[in-house]
Amino acid sequence: MNKDINVEKKASSLSKFVNVLMDVVDIIWKQERYVNLKDKFFYTILFKITSILNSIEIQVYNLDNKPNYTIVTALALRTCMLDVLNLYYVMDEIESPVVMDNRVNTIMSDHLKHIYSDLSLEQRKIIQLEWKELFEKDGTLKKYTRLNSNALLDGINKFASIKTEAEEAKDLYDFFSKYEHNGAFTFNLIHNFYYSNSTHIIKEKIVRAIIICSIALRTTSTHWIEKENKLIAKLDLYIQELVT
Repeated sequence: MNKDINVEKKASSLSKFVNVLMDVVDIIWKQERYVNLKDKFFYTILFKITSILNSIEIQVYNLDNKPNYTIVTALALRTCMLDVLNLYYVMDEIESPVVMDNRVNTIMSDHLKHIYSDLSLEQRKIIQLEWKELFEKDGTLKKYTRLNSNALLDGINKFASIKTEAEEAKDLYDFFSKYEHNGAFTFNLIHNFYYSNSTHIIKEKIVRAIIICSIALRTTSTHWIEKENKLIAKLDLYIQELVT
């Protein structure tokens, strides 16, 4: 990628991409196509990353004028990279519906493992009705393996293209995590914008992360929108703008 990245241009392309994604979200929401667990999983990630990208447009646009914006942008994109890994972990088993459903259930059950024992009996009954796929017939929680970024990446093996995207997402997740978790490198990272020879590195990683998100969300959109739909063509156009 060119070291002299025009962040204002990238932010403009990002804004146009997000606006199209909002149209996709509107279609899903109005048609209530988020009912079953799998649809709810895909919709949650689509909506979440779209909202994050929307919120960092102004930061990306101003990276040259306010380079300390790299900190909040990096922290936001760290979340996106983990969501991309979750997404590809499930998509990698798209040809095996049973395994795919189990992977969705594994991810969706994470909250319940931490809070379920503290809930009232009435609250438990409500959750059992809403998330019945996550419970045994006797009402006990099914046991699922706890996932982290390494486990997610290790589970992505069926599709080479997905594996490649996921590996880069993992690398960026690890890099942005150094902003999140204070350690030996954090001090230098949060001050990199003071040094002209390192600013372009941070901008490049931010733009790459945005591109990875865009490709992942374009793929997710086809879960509801036909590939021939003009909305997908628009997404492809704005992804190309982000890449070039």
